[in-house]
Amino acid sequence: MFPQSKKGKGKGKGKGYYKHKKTKPPTTEPPTEPPTKLPTEPPTEPPTEPPTEPPTDPPTEPPTNPPTPGTAPPTEPPTEPPTEPPTEPPTEPPTEPPTEPPTPPPTPMPTKKTCPRDVCDCGKPIAMTFLYIPSNVVRLNMTENPEDSRDKPQQDAGCEGGIPNGMNNYIVVTREKDFEDVFDETDNDEVYFRGEVSTDMPFTPIAENGGEDKFKAETRFYIWNSKADFEAEADPFQTIMYHTSCSQRMECDAGRMGDQICSVSLIEFYGEDQPPELDECLEWP
Repeated sequence: MFPQSKKGKGKGKGKGYYKHKKTKPPTTEPPTEPPTKLPTEPPTEPPTEPPTEPPTDPPTEPPTNPPTPGTAPPTEPPTEPPTEPPTEPPTEPPTEPPTEPPTPPPTPMPTKKTCPRDVCDCGKPIAMTFLYIPSNVVRLNMTENPEDSRDKPQQDAGCEGGIPNGMNNYIVVTREKDFEDVFDETDNDEVYFRGEVSTDMPFTPIAENGGEDKFKAETRFYIWNSKADFEAEADPFQTIMYHTSCSQRMECDAGRMGDQICSVSLIEFYGEDQPPELDECLEWP
């Protein structure tokens, strides 16, 4: 058994026991308020849609004219564009241009009185007008009247060579039998006409131009396609012979029904005589 303590009886439940004092806990009081609460809502979600696309069309062009200072901007937006597209272009192409040039108008015929058909009634020719129509056809009056020596038809009228092109052809009318004698343009002896002539143009050989008072028996027409061919002293493209002394019948007609000797047709005749009973005879100016 345990011995009893000398200090006396102790206070307690039993005798002989020493009661130790209990140590008090720290006096520090716990916080009266709980810590702040965590946020109850989560952060906002990121945007689910991507950003809008940039504009595909380039910016409209700036106005051509700057606005007038002080002018108020328009209150209404511009009108809407038309809903319907422009009309479609025509499906058929334009008509093709003509392939051939238009026919030139005919050369007007002389309006003054013309010669009779039997021009030799007016005397031997001192001047004659011919219409130029490139051809190789000879058309003459072949009627023969035995009572009139002048009614003998043309015997030697005709031509040789090709048909001229009809554009600015060069013609020499002369009684020279050799065309080489006409190349000297300063020598017009026995040359009744020289110059450029085109289709449907009239031209007038005159006896006086060749130093004569009237045409002789044989008259020749030398025709080159151009003045350059003549100046190069080339051979004529066509040579025509016509009897002009009135010992063979000659017919004149302003309506192109007179004598046609290849490229020339007789349309006016001026005779050396002017019988008063024949007012159809043309008087040379």
